[in-house]
Amino acid sequence: MNLDQSQTPKDADVAEVSDSGAPPPASALQRGIVRWVGTSFLLAATAYFVDLDEVWHRLQDLDGRWLGAAILITIPMHIMLAIRWWFTARQIDVPLRFTDALGEYYLSTFLNQILPLGVAGDAARALRHRSRLSDGVTNGKIGPPVRALLIERLSGQAVLIPSIIVASTVWYFRGSPEVALLGWIAAAAMTIAGGAAYFLSRKRLGRAAMARFVSDAKKALLGPIAFVVQLTLSVALIFCHFGVFYCVARATGLGLEIVETVQIVPLVLGATSLPLAFAGWGAREATIAALYGFLGLSPAAGVSVGVIAGALYLVASSPALLVLLLSNPGPDIPRAEASPRIATRDLAKSLWFGGGAIISAITGDVTFFIATGLIAFGIQIVWPRGKWTPSGRFGIANTITVARIFVIAGFGHAFDAFSRPLFFGLVILIWIIDGLDGWIARKTNSASEFGARLDSETDAYYIMILSLLLMINDIVGPWVLIAGLWRFFYAGLIAVIPSRGEVPRSRFARSVFGLLTWSLAATFIAPFPLLATALAATGTILVSISFSSSMSWSLRGRGFFMD
Repeated sequence: MNLDQSQTPKDADVAEVSDSGAPPPASALQRGIVRWVGTSFLLAATAYFVDLDEVWHRLQDLDGRWLGAAILITIPMHIMLAIRWWFTARQIDVPLRFTDALGEYYLSTFLNQILPLGVAGDAARALRHRSRLSDGVTNGKIGPPVRALLIERLSGQAVLIPSIIVASTVWYFRGSPEVALLGWIAAAAMTIAGGAAYFLSRKRLGRAAMARFVSDAKKALLGPIAFVVQLTLSVALIFCHFGVFYCVARATGLGLEIVETVQIVPLVLGATSLPLAFAGWGAREATIAALYGFLGLSPAAGVSVGVIAGALYLVASSPALLVLLLSNPGPDIPRAEASPRIATRDLAKSLWFGGGAIISAITGDVTFFIATGLIAFGIQIVWPRGKWTPSGRFGIANTITVARIFVIAGFGHAFDAFSRPLFFGLVILIWIIDGLDGWIARKTNSASEFGARLDSETDAYYIMILSLLLMINDIVGPWVLIAGLWRFFYAGLIAVIPSRGEVPRSRFARSVFGLLTWSLAATFIAPFPLLATALAATGTILVSISFSSSMSWSLRGRGFFMD
């Protein structure tokens, strides 16, 4: 459960945000590593102690009506979250339109669940809020938007802690004093951690900065009207979480009593708000499984509820993609005047590769796409003879790229001949070599448009073959082809629609390519189907965001994650 309280920026994060900028990258990376390690450990421990066959059976036999009801509940949840942020910002004189607040909250929730650091969505929300404000409001600093965001999140935490105390008391009176004690300790620890973070922040940022934060928090949270509004919204959000959990539990075939829902949900929200797991994964499943066990229910059923709840919150935040696509365009950048010949070439190449991929998917034979690619690469390499590099020679860097193409073309045979771990190693080796050709081209002054395009299309060939192998061998469903088809769709689109040309490759795009490669490669060695699906889906979602950003830049002049 991570729509409201979970993945909240911790006060430790607050302590590292000043008016002059954002958290130091090193500490952000450290927190990201902690979350990934924590998630991996908790998921592995949960998988060890529960019956995975029962989990899989329950996930295959879900009641769609209850899932639909749960998704519907998330709509007023997002609206109330947006109202809470909008109201908080207005209370401290940081203007924010409600429509912007709603869209940005969807985007923030979505990014928090798919990006590695776990709080990237909140950082983006503050930065995008700052971009909408005049310098007269913020004096060119990010501090006011950050304070609005943190105070809004503090409102949720201030209600979460009492709800944990209430739930723990219910556990006590229903015969589980050990759970009650753990809950009370957790609530006390969260309170103490908040106080400690306040004093550490005051020492780090200075008394003046913290005095501004405290003054704004009093206006936004403790004014007579503000207190009623914040309390009402935050309590209503807790009840929405009750509703989502109840519906998801019913969807898995194991209904809960209302009082059991009240016992479980606050403790789960508290567990997933700790900075120990990525997007709540692992912490949510482990907590629900343990609490189900104390209630005399199947822990495996609890894990099923946790998995579905996590996936459901991700799906419920998917309108964020519309927010990205409909973002206001940036400054008017002159559109590239691509010649009809180049546009025709790019369109034909996209149709050739895309058509080959579709035929391979239909026939269940990756060989057709492999041959399609080799023919296209052969023409692409021979045609510009003598214009490969500034010197006219083919060059070492391009030779390495061609070698990569031939190894990638052998993936179909390698998958059948090698063990899964060995094939995984081969896929990762090709990804590592991918960075070598560009480095050599720069060092030897042989970088060229031909080499950059050949390298980019080799990457697309590589991802498409991996996607086809995953689908054809029934490791995951046909939807994984989206990851490979994006490049051909994008190249074809900007060939036929007036645009600013192809987007310059950003650090974000390179990072996404690496994450996509690792997620697809890991899918081949995933020990059970659910993990395979989660890995492939993560990569597919990330590359979809990346290409959506590229299309926005090409067609509107503004990408979402451009350097």
